[in-house]
Amino acid sequence: MKSVPEGALAEIRREIIDMSLSVGALAVSVETPFLWASGYRMPVYNDNRRLLSFPAARQLVRDGFLELIASGALAWDGIAGTASAGIAPATTLADALAAPLYYVRSGAKDHGMGRVVEGAPPEGLAGHRIVLVEDLVSAGGSSAHAAEALATAGATVTACLALFSYGFAAAGERFAALPGAPPLVPLCTMSDLIARGTTSGAIPERDARALEEWIADPFGWGAHRGWPRELKEE
Repeated sequence: MKSVPEGALAEIRREIIDMSLSVGALAVSVETPFLWASGYRMPVYNDNRRLLSFPAARQLVRDGFLELIASGALAWDGIAGTASAGIAPATTLADALAAPLYYVRSGAKDHGMGRVVEGAPPEGLAGHRIVLVEDLVSAGGSSAHAAEALATAGATVTACLALFSYGFAAAGERFAALPGAPPLVPLCTMSDLIARGTTSGAIPERDARALEEWIADPFGWGAHRGWPRELKEE
């Protein structure tokens, strides 16, 4: 992909980070880390549902995705969102492009038509180039599953756009192993959060250093600080 130009996109990123921090869509807590569903204690938590409740934020995300598509020269015949969190930003983007919209379930319905990809024509998506939209990428499992489902339906996934990515290596590895190795292209990353947060004063330097340490070893960071992984009982 071509490099993303600075200027408009850089400003969109700054505004999204500022808004996310101000409304609590991004939260940093180093001393009392958040418990993730995986059982790991992590110093940052992202909830884009909070962010996307604001019309101005939805417009920023739409404009950012449009910039990523243009700068990456991404081909598309339709837009697909991951269910359920990716549907809202995918809808806003599809409206801006006047593009067909689909969404991908986490699994096939156990009734009706038993679909995984909703909105696709009866003949499937053979020959269709699809840009997949996700709200948040951590290890990349759900996003990669959605891309695989689209490929099974016959589509070519040209990229997966994400509103925010923690930057875990596992996510990149999962996408590299998919058919056609579609790129994973986040709008905002941990680097953006740290850079903007420290500049604006929202993240103290001490916390910024802790976040850098977490990025280097996200699954060992909590244990090193006395927060071992909490396994759920079967």
